[in-house]
Amino acid sequence: MQILKPALVALAVAFGSTAHATAPELILSQSFSLSQAHSYLWTKEKPEITEGTIVVVGVESEDAQVRQVGGPVLYVGPVPAERVNNGDMDGAIIAFVPGHIDLSKTPIYWGPPTLPERVDEKAGAAALRSTRVAPHSKATIDALRKPAAQLNDTADLYRHLANLIDTHAPSERERAQGYRGGLR
Repeated sequence: MQILKPALVALAVAFGSTAHATAPELILSQSFSLSQAHSYLWTKEKPEITEGTIVVVGVESEDAQVRQVGGPVLYVGPVPAERVNNGDMDGAIIAFVPGHIDLSKTPIYWGPPTLPERVDEKAGAAALRSTRVAPHSKATIDALRKPAAQLNDTADLYRHLANLIDTHAPSERERAQGYRGGLR
């Protein structure tokens, strides 16, 4: 049995490989600012952020499956995106990353299988170097960009994201309601 465990883990990671992952399609982008810092837990460094970029991306359901053993990580440039919904039922993931990102210069893509909180700057840079996904055109970005959101704190951010879940991933309505109730 001990021989089978590593083989099963390797098979699970290989199955979760990004080799067949379809590039995410940008549906919406929006920058935001926070009056109070948010702890961004989706990287190894866990920075405190006061600004970020929200993205809503269309994805294939199979690519969006959440796995407990490192599945493909959704990246914006070299940073794992903090997914606030699963996205597998409606084909839309709502996520955000630190900083106001120029998406006409920064690709959104599926990176190597791992847990996002294990990704440090070096691993993020390696994922970015390995992607073949090009950034979206400036015209596309301009057409899909919403006005910046000025928010107070993490709770405001998640309530804002809940509205995007309602619009783009209505099958996850209960998750949105949880964010509105302060659950994270």
